[in-house]
Amino acid sequence: MMMKKMLRLFGIIALLTLVLAGCMEIAPTPINIPADPSPSANVVEWGTALNGKLFASFDKLPFLTPLSLKSDFKKIKISTTEKDLNLENSIIHLFEDTVEKGFVLNKESTVRNVLDISIILDTTGSMGGAINGAKDSIINFAQSLKDSGLDAKIGIIPFDDYAPAQDMTGVDPKWLDLASPEEAQAYTTKLYAAGGGDGPENPYDALMYSWDNMSWRKGSQRIFIVITDINAHYKGDGTSYTSLLKSDLLGKMGGYATIHTVFVSGYRHSGDAPYSAPDDIRELSYKTGGIILYTSSGSVDLTTLGVKEYVLNSYVLIYKPGDPSLPVKLYIKDMQGREGSVPVVKFEFE
Repeated sequence: MMMKKMLRLFGIIALLTLVLAGCMEIAPTPINIPADPSPSANVVEWGTALNGKLFASFDKLPFLTPLSLKSDFKKIKISTTEKDLNLENSIIHLFEDTVEKGFVLNKESTVRNVLDISIILDTTGSMGGAINGAKDSIINFAQSLKDSGLDAKIGIIPFDDYAPAQDMTGVDPKWLDLASPEEAQAYTTKLYAAGGGDGPENPYDALMYSWDNMSWRKGSQRIFIVITDINAHYKGDGTSYTSLLKSDLLGKMGGYATIHTVFVSGYRHSGDAPYSAPDDIRELSYKTGGIILYTSSGSVDLTTLGVKEYVLNSYVLIYKPGDPSLPVKLYIKDMQGREGSVPVVKFEFE
């Protein structure tokens, strides 16, 4: 009897120990920023071989791995789609105007290995090939992320002039919240191309609908992939389809999400960065550090977009700004001696 009581007591003590351990917070790891290099590096005649292959944006998302960041520290997310460009082994210079800054570099997947992907899919009449391509490749796309140690969920927002789409009748539910890749693929089998043929569609409402309604996981990398072949409705375009401008989306998502845009053949917009026309969705990618991709066919293969490479080659750079109002730029030289630079876009609301 005494032995049973002692065993029961030990069991209670062990259980309480586990409960208390679970309630304890892991002490954050302090971040120590190195001093600014002096003198600053000379990058006046820096090469351009890597230009267009680097993506950078200010980062406001918390880390899953607890790191102790002072309130005046800033984070920059820097990525590349190039498989042979290892940023960790590259020479990186961070400049605030003409002053080089010290920084700490973390591979993003080590501090955020949870990936929430929202596919913003144009389902108008010309997009049948893109819908089928997404359906056929979504499992392999997600499996490639899983094989790389990432926990990925996928949601889908179909859109036409409205978000969720209205011309595509009989589809239930009208949109898919973040779910397993298998559930996402099953959902795409319900989708079909319908309507359209009347000019702009409504990706801005689809993006905002996704942002407001998806079950985003705490500390996840939040990625949007917009797939379309036409420019966007916007507030003031002479229709009542949307009350949004790009500034509304950037005001909510800037620093918290990356927006990639994929255009199937037939996309008719022109112009170069920064893509400031109000109906040009490419500016959202440009300002959130996302990919802008043009396909040569009406189909889309999610495994070949470069999104996986982008995620696996994403790093978060932490530094202490001297004057946050000054322009920030990164200069990079890889192991092969290729050089390039990328500005870190500042928003009006920074």
